[in-house]
Amino acid sequence: MKKLLPLILVMVSCADGGIEPTGRIASMLITNKSQYALVDLRMHVAESYATSANVLSEPMDLNDELLFYGTGSVNFTFMREKYAMGPILAFTTAEPVAMTRNQAFDMILFDESFRVETGTYVRPDRYDGLIVGDPGPACEWLPPAETSTTCKERNP
Repeated sequence: MKKLLPLILVMVSCADGGIEPTGRIASMLITNKSQYALVDLRMHVAESYATSANVLSEPMDLNDELLFYGTGSVNFTFMREKYAMGPILAFTTAEPVAMTRNQAFDMILFDESFRVETGTYVRPDRYDGLIVGDPGPACEWLPPAETSTTCKERNP
């Protein structure tokens, strides 16, 4: 079942006060490759994850995936049990991931670390799993031949 959860992040504005860049909102396919079920996953612009909400409605098991859309400098935190019924450990990216339009990433979550690599853009209409964030209007991510709507930048 496809679920779309809204996530509010502070958008990066142009330094010169100009128009925000156009194109697809960045996508990140996140995969759990740790040996643990993840009980919490948070995306946050602040250094601390304390005020951010968990985007998981159920634990993220080994090889489970979710798709995140967003822009800006985003920190990621995942939490898991240290051992069955044990204390919760939290792991946060050392540096925020700079996500700009027209980019795509793959993030792999390991037992105690992350790996972020350049990936292939994943269209929201071709993904059946959990989607977090807003991919933007279809006119931004669908090829022109596949949409009956137009965006300003395509049809000024």
